[in-house]
Amino acid sequence: MRSLLLILPLWISLILAPPAILAQDTPGGHMQAGSFNTYQPSWAVSVKVNTFGPGLEIVKGLGNRFSARLGGNYFTYNYESLYENINISADGDFKVGALSLLVDWYYAEILHLTTGVFYNLSRQSISAMPTEGFQVGSIYVSPEDIGDITINLEPNRFGPYFGLGFGRTISYDRLVSFNMELGVLYQGEPSVELEASGMIAPTANEQNEQVIEDNLSDFYLYPVITMQLSFKIF
Repeated sequence: MRSLLLILPLWISLILAPPAILAQDTPGGHMQAGSFNTYQPSWAVSVKVNTFGPGLEIVKGLGNRFSARLGGNYFTYNYESLYENINISADGDFKVGALSLLVDWYYAEILHLTTGVFYNLSRQSISAMPTEGFQVGSIYVSPEDIGDITINLEPNRFGPYFGLGFGRTISYDRLVSFNMELGVLYQGEPSVELEASGMIAPTANEQNEQVIEDNLSDFYLYPVITMQLSFKIF
């Protein structure tokens, strides 16, 4: 919800901006009269980067006020750390990505509202295991005997999206155009799966999974900030 509150003031200010301020200039520096009403449908290929990572997109113009986009993003990151003060090592495997089908509505020359659906490919896995064992009388319990635990987090696969864009994904009279977009994806409450081995295996149960899910229940909105460069192909 905090992400939505951050975006809402910008959305309102741009909606209320006078059309003359929002008009797009021609290469000669003058506003092109009637260009918004004479735009011809076309195709473009875009490269983009957003909070789902780098990606590509195909754009189809649908008249002078609408365009459709089909694209995808993907990024992976691995994390390893040793916490010597508590004798635990941690590994993280973070995958973020999504496939998107979006429709833009241009209510002004270079401003558009966007809605659509995302197929979320994201998944986060965090594993932890002890680096030292302990002695119980004459018995030594090794780190392998203690075991390790892994937390897997996944959002809902399908989710609705709403955004506000500044720029164009297909230019009127140029081969290259730029678009910046601020949006929010409803990803639902993340689902949690616990895996454990050794002596701590019993901790991987449904009750503990539910506790973690309850603690993450507020993270149902995912902010999507996109920078996009499009190349008109015909």
